[in-house]
Amino acid sequence: HALMLAEQLYASCLRRQSPVAVVMVDLDLFKEINDRFGHAAGDEVLRNAARHFASCLRKQDVIGRTGGEEFAIWLPHADHAEASDIAERVHDQVKALGIANESVTVSIGIASLKPCERYLERLLAAADKALYIAKAQGRNRSIRHE
Repeated sequence: HALMLAEQLYASCLRRQSPVAVVMVDLDLFKEINDRFGHAAGDEVLRNAARHFASCLRKQDVIGRTGGEEFAIWLPHADHAEASDIAERVHDQVKALGIANESVTVSIGIASLKPCERYLERLLAAADKALYIAKAQGRNRSIRHE
């Protein structure tokens, strides 16, 4: 459902010649949460994460779980700077999450398209690449695709 909404937002941004950005968020070492505390606890962490992330967003933004412990946040009419600001709010909100007095961290990939660019797949691939760079650099950080 979130992908369908994202495609509609993307099409709207293209028609209006407005920028669009996506923020990919991955809960770091989530498998360890499931292994140590059980899947019910892991599911609760996912629900809490989604609620916390959503609290950082603007009214027009869309968030969806893309699989496992990964979320995509679609940001219509947002340039690189606005996307980075929202990503930092998401990063700060995750500090409120935790399980058994242990913190949960996230890795974040950020990408944006200028109004003249036309490929949604490139946007997703760029954000995903930035996310994997964040994870490779030690997790618990945000990386912007340039």
